[in-house]
Amino acid sequence: RDTDDRAAHSHLRLPRTSRRLLLRGLGALAGAGLFWVAFRAADMRQVVTLIRGLGASAALLLLPSIAAVGLETFAWWNVFLRLGARPAFPSLLRIRVASESVGAVLPFGAVWAEALKPPLLSRRCGTPTSTNLVGVAARKYLLLASQGAYLLLGFLLGRTALTRGFERLGGPVALVLLPCAGAIGL
Repeated sequence: RDTDDRAAHSHLRLPRTSRRLLLRGLGALAGAGLFWVAFRAADMRQVVTLIRGLGASAALLLLPSIAAVGLETFAWWNVFLRLGARPAFPSLLRIRVASESVGAVLPFGAVWAEALKPPLLSRRCGTPTSTNLVGVAARKYLLLASQGAYLLLGFLLGRTALTRGFERLGGPVALVLLPCAGAIGL
């Protein structure tokens, strides 16, 4: 009987590619609507004036973020290579940007972003779920290790200023070692 019901209503179902296009279109409309809601009160003339005032060098402000995303994706790509997988770098970059975008806009977004990565990797890169889970875990480990290295570097470069600040405030100078301990802990 289920087969008869499906056959009778099969003319109502959209082909898979059409459904995908419809969902993408609805997502784009929702995104545009949310973009409008977020910026409807903004004075766009003032925004344009401020951006023009920065000049062409304003594009340089994007370079650190682009470099960080690129380097992190390159490290993640190397993890997959060591696991025996060969995902395309542009696919990993798209997955990284898509999952981070979800993480930035949804409540508990970081949880959703991490949960989204393994299925996206399977779909876009053709890698098995087990490899994807190990790759995501290794990415988190590398991210944590790099944060520890950044913290230690910041401590080494800024220790003198930090010590002077504690001395001026009358606080215990030994607190200067907390960032160092945190970096070692990471």
